[in-house]
Amino acid sequence: VLSGMALNDITLEIEKGSVVCLVGASGSGKSVLLKTLAGAIAPSQGRIELAGTVNSLLGLSEEIDVRLTALENIENFRRLKRLPLEGWDRRVREIIAFAELERFENMPVRSYSTGMGMRLSISLALNASADIILIDDVLGVGDIAFQQKCVQRLSELRAEGHTLVLVLSDDALVRQIATRVITLSSGRITADGSPMQLLAAPTDDSPSEVTWHLSSYFPENDVIAFRSADVAAIDVDGRPYLRVMMRFVTKVADLNCRPLVILTIGRVVFLRSVFAQERIVEMPGELTYTLDLPTDILGAGTYNLTPSIVCIWDKRVFSMKAYNLVSIEVKRTVAMVDGDLSAPLSALALPWDIETLESGARI
Repeated sequence: VLSGMALNDITLEIEKGSVVCLVGASGSGKSVLLKTLAGAIAPSQGRIELAGTVNSLLGLSEEIDVRLTALENIENFRRLKRLPLEGWDRRVREIIAFAELERFENMPVRSYSTGMGMRLSISLALNASADIILIDDVLGVGDIAFQQKCVQRLSELRAEGHTLVLVLSDDALVRQIATRVITLSSGRITADGSPMQLLAAPTDDSPSEVTWHLSSYFPENDVIAFRSADVAAIDVDGRPYLRVMMRFVTKVADLNCRPLVILTIGRVVFLRSVFAQERIVEMPGELTYTLDLPTDILGAGTYNLTPSIVCIWDKRVFSMKAYNLVSIEVKRTVAMVDGDLSAPLSALALPWDIETLESGARI
């Protein structure tokens, strides 16, 4: 029995070798439960018993010291987890190869791109062998090829008998990998069963057809840092929107910034939104952008929203992405017209201007 400010009377027993996915709306308690299982948060009541060694990935780069090389970070990880030296050289090669860091393993992590550091964190969690692996919704970052590699590795770990507890926002991935799905709402378990039984049900108490999950992954580079994001449902002239508010912090003066937001469903790009005006930041400080996404244009399914920002400073271009920052789940109850939904039922104008960029433009 586990109790706390964000969790209420959680009683949970997970069998060895099972793949448990925690689902629910943002703020339902998924990440808190995972952090409690990992020992990052102590329960105010009750107890936790884990049988076996544990690897956890609760946020990208949490186990990484950017001052050290990849090899030094891997060795620190081994010492922290008290893993045996026997067979470790082979394991190190597997971690480096999975992270696609061959030829970069002796460079300090601070010289890596955001994607390279992300791959190292995930590779450590998935390849440094442990009986129990806890991962908090970070597998959606990276390119499609790396995501597929992560899914394949999860399947291998399941076949090898490892116990996996995952927070995932991709329903298709949950169906593919999970043996059990636990739905949380307001810090309580509201459903517990097989993936096919539970994913068809709503994951929170809200009557809205649109729910969302906000990632905790906020990248940064040498000139700008993505500090926070908030999502809210709003109504504008009777039309429903999701308002995504993004906050950046600039590190240098005279920085020319232009953001771009991409909304995808599966592997298909549903829309791209380019902010019409570039922002020139004269002094370091806070920079905010707000995107209003009309939800009535979205069909049923799971969408991922990825904001990126391109900055020019001192004649150099810096690009940064927050992969799958917001996962949006849309449920529609409208019946099909004559059994056919192949054509759109209505045409709606997007609230963004279209801008033509001349050849040779900087952004």
